[in-house]
This record gives sequence, structure tokens and C-alpha cells, in this order.
Amino acid sequence: PSDQTQIVPIHGLNEHQTEEKEDFTPEESERERRKSLSQVTRTKSTIAKAHALHSDFNNHERALKEKQLKRQKRQSLVTQNRVMARLKIRKAKVLHKVPMFKNVSPDCIEAIIESTTYEKHKSGDVLCAQGNVGTDFYIIVSGTCTVNVTSGEDGDSMSRRVGTLKDLDFFGESALLEGAQIRNATVVAESQYVQVLILSRSDFWVLIDS
Repeated sequence: PSDQTQIVPIHGLNEHQTEEKEDFTPEESERERRKSLSQVTRTKSTIAKAHALHSDFNNHERALKEKQLKRQKRQSLVTQNRVMARLKIRKAKVLHKVPMFKNVSPDCIEAIIESTTYEKHKSGDVLCAQGNVGTDFYIIVSGTCTVNVTSGEDGDSMSRRVGTLKDLDFFGESALLEGAQIRNATVVAESQYVQVLILSRSDFWVLIDS
């Protein structure tokens, strides 16, 4: 009859119609396992390198920020010390005691003070040396210095202490004048710290020209 179901045998399927083989041999399984382990190892190594690079970058950034912070603090301290030093010199009217500034107007005195630079020296530092050409005028803000003079020839030279400089003393004003001004003594910081304000010849003549 026409409505009867026909049964088709499946043993005649070709090789493209057969199911894929899912089982591996022990050798193939071992190769796949080693391949997977190798991939995992490479992945872990890549991740570790990435973490190391990230850590190095963060450490570098942190060190850079700390260095910048220290520099800013140091600059801030120098600025604060310079302001305080100028205020001290201004109140003590030190420049009025310098012969070449005795008759200078208050405005010019203020301009001179604002043109000074600040330095801090440790004990043993040489502020200026005998025989060198002087180009700076010094005002001692705090601390003490020794004034030494060397006499005699190089082979028989002898240095002796001829004076002491202390707070609000000054020296080297002749260095501001034109021409080669040779230092006639060596000034050395004696106290633990010596703070000075310095007026250079070049800055002084900028003021003169203005």
C-alpha cells in the first residue's frame, strides 16, 4: 500500500556522513595536555611580565613625585629663608652702614636688598679666597666667619687669623666697583651654619643702569 513507511538502511553511509571520532589515543591525549600546559605557562609568563612592567612604572612615578616634592620643599625653604634674611637686613638698616650706600635713597636701598641672593654655608666653607678677583658683596645674616691673611712666599707662606665676622657684618663692597678687585683676605665659615645675602657686581650695575 502507498502509506507504508519505507526503512532505509544506514550501513551504506559514506565517510563524510559518519560521525567524527571523539576518542584520542594516549599519545594524542598527552600531546594535547602538554600543549595546554605550554599555553597556560606562556599566559602566566605574559601576565607576570605585565605586572612587573606596571609595578616598575608605578615605582618610577612614585620616586619621581617624591623627588619633585623634595625639590619643591627645598625651594620653598630657600625662598622663606631669603625673605626672612632680607627682612632682618632691612630692619637693621645694614646697608646704611656701608660707606658707598650711606647717602642712597630708601627706594634705592630697597631695590638693592631685593637684588640680593641667599646662600647658606656649612662650617669650613670658603666664602671668598685671598688673591681671587672679587665680584660679590656679602652681608652676614647669621653665624660667624674667620678672616685669614696669608703672607710670605709659597714655600714659606703663613696664614694667620686677623678678624671675625658675625651677624650683620659685611665685606667685599669694593668688589662692586669697576676694575679687577683682588681679595686681600680669605673668609671661612666658622659656625655650624652661616647665612649670607650676596649682591653681585653684575646685578649692582643693572641697578645703576636703571
